[in-house]
Amino acid sequence: MDSNEEKLLLKYKKPVILHVVDALQNANCFSKIIALTSPNSPSTEKILKETGIDIISSRGESF
Repeated sequence: MDSNEEKLLLKYKKPVILHVVDALQNANCFSKIIALTSPNSPSTEKILKETGIDIISSRGESF
């Protein structure tokens, strides 16, 4: 998959994944947030780890 991780910032200068995490946390319906990452998104994985989100690593194949 060819993806440019620069797209993660949008116009708000905040990674889209953090908007998603904030929305999930603010929903107050989830006891835990876990994200699935792959070698195709190392920056996203780093951001999530720095935010304290639990990570499950995948191969990033056969989606």
